[in-house]
Amino acid sequence: MFDLARWPLETVHAARAALPEATVNDFGLAVIAGAMRSYLREHDELDGSSVVVGVPMSLVPLASRWTSKDEVSNQFGMILVDLQADEPDPIVRFAGIVAGTMHGKRRSRNSLVLAATTALDDYPWWAAKRVLASTRRAVKKGKRIAANALVTNVPRGSADVQLCGRSGVSAFGVVSADSGTAFAVASLGTELTISFTASRAAVPGSHRFRELLEASFTELVEALGGLKASRSDLVK
Repeated sequence: MFDLARWPLETVHAARAALPEATVNDFGLAVIAGAMRSYLREHDELDGSSVVVGVPMSLVPLASRWTSKDEVSNQFGMILVDLQADEPDPIVRFAGIVAGTMHGKRRSRNSLVLAATTALDDYPWWAAKRVLASTRRAVKKGKRIAANALVTNVPRGSADVQLCGRSGVSAFGVVSADSGTAFAVASLGTELTISFTASRAAVPGSHRFRELLEASFTELVEALGGLKASRSDLVK
């Protein structure tokens, strides 16, 4: 199944400012984490085990993406992020996710890791196809895999995205749910969207996930708003 949730990007920027080092994608991960926590609680599966997501990350430095747009390739690595689903406090959960993504980015941009990852550019198509087939077989057999879900993100660029002469106002992604469920975080125009694809067999009750995402968003925004307010009182 497929569905998506949408929110004003202005609200996201105002909320995430409570943790200056956090990105919009970190905020999206925190919203997904809250929804995953609620889903697991509803199904009596919140047992303290880690909920880990695989997050594709560009290996091209941000400066290069702007100064050499025609030369940079679509090089990316994969970092694993613990969603801290066993943590009841949304702010502590958010901070843990931010720390996890920062660690993953530092590690992935290590020169040795970078060399090993970009070497995959030369792999033949049939090798990639075999890896995907192996992953699908592992999921079907119930074997342990590195990540419980995939979360991909499409960062907002400065260019005006147009279709047939009209500017885009919203964007969303559709990601293959080989591991059972997958999410896409996207921002365009004035909106942030989180879309998800889920296998009904692997994720029973996934039809409720949009409601859980919306509830998680509200909880996180209100908690971060309270944090900013308490800091302002301390300054006064």
